[in-house]
Amino acid sequence: MFRLVYGICLYDEIKRKSDTKIIGLCTNSCQVIEQEASKSRSYTLSISELNCLGDEAVKALAVALYKNSTLTYLNLSYNSRFGNEAVTILAKALSENTTLTNLDLSGNRLGEFAGKAFASALCKNTILTNLNLSVNILGNSTRKALAETLCKHTTLTNLNLSNNGLDELAVKALAEALCKNISLTNLDLCYNRLHESAGEALANALCKNKTLTSLNLGHNILRSAEAFIEALHKNTTLTELNLEWNDLSVSTRRALDLQSRVPLSSIQTDSAIQTHSGIHGPGNPNEFKKKSKTWRPSTFKKDKSKFTNC
Repeated sequence: MFRLVYGICLYDEIKRKSDTKIIGLCTNSCQVIEQEASKSRSYTLSISELNCLGDEAVKALAVALYKNSTLTYLNLSYNSRFGNEAVTILAKALSENTTLTNLDLSGNRLGEFAGKAFASALCKNTILTNLNLSVNILGNSTRKALAETLCKHTTLTNLNLSNNGLDELAVKALAEALCKNISLTNLDLCYNRLHESAGEALANALCKNKTLTSLNLGHNILRSAEAFIEALHKNTTLTELNLEWNDLSVSTRRALDLQSRVPLSSIQTDSAIQTHSGIHGPGNPNEFKKKSKTWRPSTFKKDKSKFTNC
């Protein structure tokens, strides 16, 4: 359980606690982290939401990542004052760190520069397994860097890119990378701007990918899911698929239910036909969980004559 620590009081805390959540942090406090990181016994450090970290503070934390030999989880979410210089230093530290397995950078207004910097760092990092970049503004300009990362990284298992303004171009690049990736098991792309062509690209990737078990495409603008019906015929690893709030017709949702097979534990769609056309801009990526209806698939009856394009 997290212990709350205010500002400079973390000096003693980080040396003896395994889980620490810090609020009211200032630059001087971060310098304490830098100085004491090599002595720290902390495994989990959360500096989120209430700190508004600036460049100097993030630089100090980056230095800590070089020195620390125990930290496995770092939460820097919702600070939103990271400049390019701080991002560069933090990304470099990530590329050389040998203990961190979980990094949460959600809600920090990270854009193209940050997306490319962290993608490049991940190509060199061989430890990180969980990365949360949700509720940022990565956009399509980072698609090449992110796709290259998925092709090369062999330990990343969970990637959250929800609510980043991604559209078809970005997701098509990611889909191509998924055909080659051998480690990712969970991918969250909800609350973006994905249309039917993006869905088709991802569905085709599912025909070839052998590791992904959970795919979240909720709150997009797919409208059609026929490609997924075909993909589920060939894919044998996916267990969770979220397609809710995508303007899917009743017939499509019924087809998904009928054409899924036993390993797929749940398909999430809408309980009624939607009238809106997706979500644009900021929102709560977890909101869909409150409104979802889980469809329990029937036993899958193979009819290979129906599937020729996958």
